Amino acid sequence: MISMVNSVLHIFESILSQEELPDFYEENLDQISQVCTFILDNDFTQLQVSPKEQECLYKARAKVVRVVSLYQFKFSEYFESKQDEFFQKIWEQIANQKVIASRECERMIFAIVKYMGDCASLSKYKDFIGQNLQTLFQVLVLPNISITEQDLEEYECEPA
Repeated sequence: MISMVNSVLHIFESILSQEELPDFYEENLDQISQVCTFILDNDFTQLQVSPKEQECLYKARAKVVRVVSLYQFKFSEYFESKQDEFFQKIWEQIANQKVIASRECERMIFAIVKYMGDCASLSKYKDFIGQNLQTLFQVLVLPNISITEQDLEEYECEPA
């Protein structure tokens, strides 16, 4: 299920990368937002039986962050009423430590860092982000610049 949602979000992201917002994505923004919110809020505990499915969830959340970013920064006139809601939802991924230091989560981390960096240029989020830089570094940056068990295993199997 998560991989199918991931594929649909990939299509959304590709279409939103175009110059103009197609009517469908403007007219159905509420439904698209509901799906995005559901993916960010739900842990799918009943489905997380394998690392592969967990990786799909991280990929789907990364795509949600990128789709939100496209709506917010490329098509802001359509997304203005939803900006604060999604900023909060994406911040909760950090605050609730839904991001972990692992290769599976890298895309999500990159997407969130880029989104937060872009939001820092907006006056309404600038102060909040500035006041929470320590949390950003503790949750996103520092754990991901250290060597992980996975890195060590990879190096042992294939030394440079």
